[in-house]
Amino acid sequence: MKHYMMLFPEGKTKAVTFSYDDAIQSDKRFIELLNKYDLKGSFNISSNMCIEAEGQENPRNIKLSEIKEAYKGHEIASHGFTHPHLDRLPLEAMSYEIYQDRLTLEKATGQIVKGFVYPYGNYNADTIAALRLNGLVYARTCIGFPKYHEFDVPENWLEMDTTCHHSDKRLFDLADTFINEDPLRNWHRKTGFLFSIWGHTYEFDKEEEWERIEKLMSIVSNRSEVWYPTTIELYNYVQAYNSLVYSVDMSVITNNSAYDIWLAKDGKPFVVESGKTVRL
Repeated sequence: MKHYMMLFPEGKTKAVTFSYDDAIQSDKRFIELLNKYDLKGSFNISSNMCIEAEGQENPRNIKLSEIKEAYKGHEIASHGFTHPHLDRLPLEAMSYEIYQDRLTLEKATGQIVKGFVYPYGNYNADTIAALRLNGLVYARTCIGFPKYHEFDVPENWLEMDTTCHHSDKRLFDLADTFINEDPLRNWHRKTGFLFSIWGHTYEFDKEEEWERIEKLMSIVSNRSEVWYPTTIELYNYVQAYNSLVYSVDMSVITNNSAYDIWLAKDGKPFVVESGKTVRL
């Protein structure tokens, strides 16, 4: 039986994502760095903090009226309206926190908000049910799982792992492995490499920490084998990949999605274009 590996758009074998929380004023400096290196970020916002920032002279959080311009070119995701411990709330209050944050962010930015990050990393089965009810399609935690330090594409999108936090002692070792190893040589992998980094920009309180994150960006950026999506772009592509239709012996593949989907067989990349069927 044939085994295919999922590759990223244009046959790229690797992808990098950045996911940052809380809409802190220092996000603006972080976005300048992302733009400098042609990278993208997903920014997870508790919009009530931004509402409260309106009218303050030197607010900690970005003002709600500034969000659209401040995060232009990047993804906005939800982080709960008031940044609560969701697992301590009844289902009705959970649903309100998720719905109200999504509604406020969509009105402020004009974006469709489909992503979420659990405040404090806490959630339960009701939280996941409330996310589904309110149309959210992925949710990232901020607590390390057994797959921490791996380059795996999420399988359970409502309980997403990441590779590491930016302060992780292994950050540059992981970056070195990510850049120098070839996933196509690992025949049992299901996908190419995903290097996913998360944090809060207020954690760059010292200049050397800003230098540290810029060093990482310089290492992973501008590489022909790497794709630089937001989290929702990654999610949409993976869903399109998962919707491919196969013959029973996997020799015929039909792509009914709007995306060109790239795969590898025996280490050799090929594409199934949108709306097309490939016979191998």
